[in-house]
Amino acid sequence: MNQSPFILNTRFYIDPSLGLVDDREGQKSTRIEPRLMNLLCLLVAHKETLVSRAVITKEIWDDYGNADEGLTQAISYLRKVLADDRKTLIETVPKKGYILHGAVAQIQQEAKRTEELKYVPRVNRQKYLLIAALVFVLLLTVMFIFKRVSQKPGNADVIQPGSRPAFTDTARSSSNPDQLPDTTKKAQPDADKLKN
Repeated sequence: MNQSPFILNTRFYIDPSLGLVDDREGQKSTRIEPRLMNLLCLLVAHKETLVSRAVITKEIWDDYGNADEGLTQAISYLRKVLADDRKTLIETVPKKGYILHGAVAQIQQEAKRTEELKYVPRVNRQKYLLIAALVFVLLLTVMFIFKRVSQKPGNADVIQPGSRPAFTDTARSSSNPDQLPDTTKKAQPDADKLKN
């Protein structure tokens, strides 16, 4: 089966080697298991043609005897991924098989790398904005708590407005903290002792 990327109905970028179905319109990417991707590729390879349940069972489920239920579930899941609510993209022919209706555009080999880079699964921009807002609120909360803790009355590192700092220096303990103490009086008696 062809493993090169293709575009289905100008909406879905599908890369079988990565198991990737990228919905350009819904802006979401889905990775599907290899068996489902092989089923999708088989239907695409035979588009607009009935692919019988027997052929699908042989090709995808290796002739496993109880593959009918698995096939029904696989088709249902592919319809969900491909937004085929009306069952028009993958048509069921009762008791016979399935027909894929849709435009399939193969991607040129030289354009493959560009398409892969262009349609890498995207992270929603809203997630980034939400994370940024949460970080901002967290920072504001931390700053508020820090400010409240630092303004507690018993905190020795903070001088409360309107209060005077208590100095341990006895030289500055005068009634006017801006006035330096008179040191000449103290030195005078020492000078008198030296004269005697």
